[in-house]
Amino acid sequence: MAHLSVVVWGDGGGPVFESCRECLIRFTMELQGISEAAGDASLGSVMAQAPASFVAFLDHRIAVSPGWAARLIRALEGSGAAAIGPLSNGATGPQRRSADYQDIPGYLTCAERIARQHAGQVQAVDALGDFCIVCRRELLAGLDPATDLANLGAAIRAAGHQVVVALDTYVHSFAGYYDHSRPELEALIQRDARTVLDVGCGAGALGAALKRRGAVEVIGVEADPGAADAATRVLDRVHRGDIESLDLPYSPGTFDCIVLADILEHLRDPWGLLRRLAPLLAPHGRLIASLPNVRHWSVVRGLLGGDWTYLPAGILDQGHLRFFTLKSGRALFEAAGLRIVEVHPVGGGLVPDLTPLVEAGGALSLDCSTLGEEARVTQYLYVVERRG
Repeated sequence: MAHLSVVVWGDGGGPVFESCRECLIRFTMELQGISEAAGDASLGSVMAQAPASFVAFLDHRIAVSPGWAARLIRALEGSGAAAIGPLSNGATGPQRRSADYQDIPGYLTCAERIARQHAGQVQAVDALGDFCIVCRRELLAGLDPATDLANLGAAIRAAGHQVVVALDTYVHSFAGYYDHSRPELEALIQRDARTVLDVGCGAGALGAALKRRGAVEVIGVEADPGAADAATRVLDRVHRGDIESLDLPYSPGTFDCIVLADILEHLRDPWGLLRRLAPLLAPHGRLIASLPNVRHWSVVRGLLGGDWTYLPAGILDQGHLRFFTLKSGRALFEAAGLRIVEVHPVGGGLVPDLTPLVEAGGALSLDCSTLGEEARVTQYLYVVERRG
């Protein structure tokens, strides 16, 4: 068996990094050692910690899949290329593959299917994405030691080496966790909204889109320091910290729209926050919120099998403290004195015919009449306003 040193680079930390590290240890039989490097680290600064004959450079937001290293090393040796990379949802160009899964079992099934359908296939490319690169250690000795790990793919290609992509290897990227522009939410925000409060604004992608279309002022709230720093460059103002403990300095009726995208499920008291924020809405203002649907088939399936496993993202995100169905989501907003204007379902993942399960529920005097429909919904988008 070939031995592999893995260099995990980036400004890691938090649940995403820990989960990705767990996947790396669990799914890498060839692993000889793991070293960590900062996002701006150079090649020369990490080589002493990567003694194996093969070296993998891995972005800290990448979750690998079973057999990933063995396939990449085998394809690298068979192709005669100097370096190789996998497919990923977070890649661009020929390495990008979109995939429809909502949980770890779904991800692993997707990766297994790709491995089976494209076994041993490689594709020559002009350059490799830096999120995951595997190469022989001897190759690295010929590169400039000052090369940034974030530019390693380009450096290998610039040195005249051939690079390929393994079409049978897929890894998941969490790189865009704070960068989503959320066009499905943007579409629900009034075109004439001029003042917007975006709670959980991430890096400010949604707010930036709203400003491009005419919003005069977008105020963000973000707990993650890195994302908040990025948001300050595109929004008018960003409050840093936990929204449940922040005292926002705004008068009643200040905002035409308040956005709570993937926020309420992370809170200790989402009911209390909604009661605090509701008065900040202008008389005809609206609050737009998204809530994951715990009645999705991926969760129901796990429960029926005795499983409730927290994940780095998704419906069972490790940071979720509260869980809602369509019914309890409606009750959440109504308890805060808000009126529901619209509810939009967002679907995802393959769902089998649940008729036998619905019929079994009926035999137990359970009303499962809406399960077939709701089990296909990953989250609900709520448009609400103040009563009266």
